[in-house]
Amino acid sequence: METKHTITSVTEFIEFTKKYDPNSGHIGYIFRGHADKEWKLIPSLGRLSNYDKREAESFNIWRNLAVAYDPNLPSNDLEALAIAQHHGLATQLLDWTYNPLVALYFAVYDCPEKDGCVIVYAPTYTTTPESFEKDKKRTEILVMIYRPRAISPRILNQKGLFTYRIDASQVIEEENDEGNLTNLKKIIIPNEYKKDILSDLNICGINHSLLFPNLDGLSKHINWLFDDNIFIFP
Repeated sequence: METKHTITSVTEFIEFTKKYDPNSGHIGYIFRGHADKEWKLIPSLGRLSNYDKREAESFNIWRNLAVAYDPNLPSNDLEALAIAQHHGLATQLLDWTYNPLVALYFAVYDCPEKDGCVIVYAPTYTTTPESFEKDKKRTEILVMIYRPRAISPRILNQKGLFTYRIDASQVIEEENDEGNLTNLKKIIIPNEYKKDILSDLNICGINHSLLFPNLDGLSKHINWLFDDNIFIFP
């Protein structure tokens, strides 16, 4: 990933990301935050040593057992896979967002001793539940984007979507478009600026209680407010 830029504040970040409009073009730009800039763009399933054996088996087992908790699971694989990812199953999906400030939050929330980053990506192909099985067999497609329905308040509040990598063990790499411009960029956030950026994002309403709209998210947000001596709610 050759194209990099460093920011030290929310203001700088907003100014820099203005050029990456999520509504531009057919698909637009999407964003992902990493608390450690060295983390790779690999889905959770692809990080496992026994990836090849678990690729389909773990999801099938999950699906057969999950109906005990939710008898109304969708019948199509892609949407069911998104729900499994949402609840913590290791899958071929990787979470992204259309909101760059959401990505910035995840880049600064954890690992205070590490430089974080926000990755800006311009995907080239979109799949749907109806075309998913055919798309998986197209060898020219390495990565595809999936925009789920609002299957949970979390996906809605995070402006969430996913990429699906045909081979989940492979890192998503930059590609060149027709103008030889990279479609994958990295914005670096030095670790010494993380705390201030996190506080400024909270002023903008970007915090755990918004992004994880349940009692767990609210509790984590309140803990952070008091741990950092910030007593103004929300």
